[in-house]
Amino acid sequence: MHQLVNIILAVLLFGFIIFFHELGHFLAARLFGVGVDSFSLGMGPKIIAKKRGDTEYAIRAVPFGGFCAMQGEDESKRELRPGDFTAHAPWQRFFILIAGACFNFLLAFLLGLVLVMQTGVDKPYIGQLMPGMPAEEAGLKAGDRILAVNGSKAVFFRDVSMALRFHAGEPITFRYETPAGEKRTVTVTPKYLKEQDGYYTGIVSAGSMPVKNPAELVYYAAGEVGLNIRMAIQSVRMLVKGAVSPKNLTGPVGIVQAISENMDAARPYGLRVMLLSLFSFGLLLSANLGVMNLLPLPALDGGRALLTAVEAVIRRPLNRKIEATVHLTGFVLLMGLMLYVLWNDIMRIVQHTGF
Repeated sequence: MHQLVNIILAVLLFGFIIFFHELGHFLAARLFGVGVDSFSLGMGPKIIAKKRGDTEYAIRAVPFGGFCAMQGEDESKRELRPGDFTAHAPWQRFFILIAGACFNFLLAFLLGLVLVMQTGVDKPYIGQLMPGMPAEEAGLKAGDRILAVNGSKAVFFRDVSMALRFHAGEPITFRYETPAGEKRTVTVTPKYLKEQDGYYTGIVSAGSMPVKNPAELVYYAAGEVGLNIRMAIQSVRMLVKGAVSPKNLTGPVGIVQAISENMDAARPYGLRVMLLSLFSFGLLLSANLGVMNLLPLPALDGGRALLTAVEAVIRRPLNRKIEATVHLTGFVLLMGLMLYVLWNDIMRIVQHTGF
């Protein structure tokens, strides 16, 4: 029974994030007077559909994905009308195309506000140092505050963890401040620990700290979004470089499974912790969806926005037939990738359950 509830909650969370993304496109289209033919949550056959004005609102059978179909996105079939998407200025179309990702970042920020209010923040203070580890040998001490990691400002202690994750074994430069207010810079080379199968500096967090005022609340909520965006970008970068195998990619099925496992881990601590766990996963997913949709690839919002920006620069429309072919090719490749990821998800679940 618990497993079924977990799956329902995961699907609802995933569906809400996608709904919020498509809502961004929808509201931006309405703002500029672009007609919306269909606003759908989910894919596949319609379960419920209702038409209001010129727009059909639908819930579809497959609870992953969704779309906001705008009027006249492919104007090659007929003459342009005032409400057509392609009849609008490039800057308006660009804004409509990136609005979905912007709404994902907005949702991530709102979830971040809740999490920071409820759980506090892992500010980048050193709580203790593991004896004989590189950080202690470099002169870092408990109570020091990490100001920057490899030249990038440290907002959270997780900025240190992220450097270890994406630059395993590489020297890390810390700029830090002592309790006396003295600022210093030191370079630490992480040590590989066989027992933990990973690289460590020996720095231990001081733990979660409460947020004192509304300005801090907004600052750290925005920082949560920024951290997740940077993690998503770094993950894509490592995938492109070949440092991460495509087999590690996770799709909707794998995400639902991960959320379910997270909920199981949080259940012994009560409803509050379960909800916060769900919100934390929602923040991560929403920020990641925003980043992935902005990638400049055909069929994605980022690819379409890039071509729209090119139109604005050259001040003339692109060949719509060629553009449509590019996006169709990208869509086919994207569907192929999704099937590959789905297969990986299923294989992981089969191996995990032992079937």
